[in-house]
Amino acid sequence: MGTNFTLLIDHENEKFARIAAEKALSEAHRLDRILSDYDSESELSKLSQNSGSSKYFSLSHDLFSVLAESDELAVETDGAFDITVGPFSRLWRIARFKKTLPSNSKLLQARKRVGYNKLKIDREKKMIKLNASAMVLDLGGIAKGYAADQMLKILQNLQRNTHDYINCSYICCNI
Repeated sequence: MGTNFTLLIDHENEKFARIAAEKALSEAHRLDRILSDYDSESELSKLSQNSGSSKYFSLSHDLFSVLAESDELAVETDGAFDITVGPFSRLWRIARFKKTLPSNSKLLQARKRVGYNKLKIDREKKMIKLNASAMVLDLGGIAKGYAADQMLKILQNLQRNTHDYINCSYICCNI
């Protein structure tokens, strides 16, 4: 997801706190293999690589949940929140690296592949289709928060299972 997570766990048993942190960070790594657009082997990247196909794809629970929530946010904000901006994100990453602005023609080409209405969700079957070719999904605006929420659930479940109070007052990701 292009970030580092930091946990602050306050617990009297350092070994227990370390194990709790490792479990939470392990969850972040697991989700990174699903939600990252930086990793060409992630589930998200593989979905993007199949954009423009006429078929719907079945996804893991985590990826489907994030895409469905993203779609709801896109509709609610009339596209102000739009995870299909990946082609623009990639252009600007390259521009930052090269220290030069992308050309107008490249921006226009990218624009053809962007638009939340190009993401089709079958909520009953929990399947997704990307209607335009060469779409790239960018979950940077939602995946980090989702991962932090899932990490917190890991800590809460650990607390419930061990009946040992865990004070995790801080989960942060560097953006």
